[in-house]
Amino acid sequence: MRKRLVFTHLMAVLVGILLSGSVALASSYITVDFLPLKYYFNGVQKFPPAGQEGFIYNGRTYVPLRFVAESLGLSVEWDGSTSSIYIGGGAPGQPYTEPRSTEIQYMADIMKPYYTSGVSIWDYKLVMGGKQYYKGWMLNNGFNERGKASFNLGGNYRRITGLMGIDDNYAFSSTHVSIYGDGKLIKRYDLDPGDLPVKLDLDVTGVTRLDFEFYFDHTFLLTAVDLAEMQIE
Repeated sequence: MRKRLVFTHLMAVLVGILLSGSVALASSYITVDFLPLKYYFNGVQKFPPAGQEGFIYNGRTYVPLRFVAESLGLSVEWDGSTSSIYIGGGAPGQPYTEPRSTEIQYMADIMKPYYTSGVSIWDYKLVMGGKQYYKGWMLNNGFNERGKASFNLGGNYRRITGLMGIDDNYAFSSTHVSIYGDGKLIKRYDLDPGDLPVKLDLDVTGVTRLDFEFYFDHTFLLTAVDLAEMQIE
């Protein structure tokens, strides 16, 4: 939906809206059109924070600088004393840092659990909710009550998304999963046989060791938890 608003002073709009979302008052006015712009980075859609949407002014499209730069792995710094904007580092007293990779990869293509205890990785097809998945891991409890699988992220990633659930072919026990990053709890899930897989969205910024810990209510029959379509960026 198009929204037309009037703001004060073009530079206030550019610096305020694009950097912080605030607008300073001045004596001149401009009219801009806010449109529901969509942003795609390497084919993946991302959404700007509320209040930082792009707009059109005099036939040109303006986009939120901080959102775009950080989506490309670049930092943004504002030096009010010199009215300077530093993109990708280089501000006085701050060293330049290499931009973070924005490429999204499947975890199964670049790593696997380096440590497991109480669960085994089975090279079987992954089936959850009647649908087969082709990338990921099946973690079978082997009649154990507790299990653990650990990944070495090396502090190089910031987000993991994917699906987790009890495999349709080994669905005999409710399972409780706790996910830790360097020993700190990130999220906890309760999985039941017959449930559809849950969507994972984990903030792993700076995390070196990622642990999935499993507790199985029943151990008289094999139960397997699938981690499928896990993407890491």
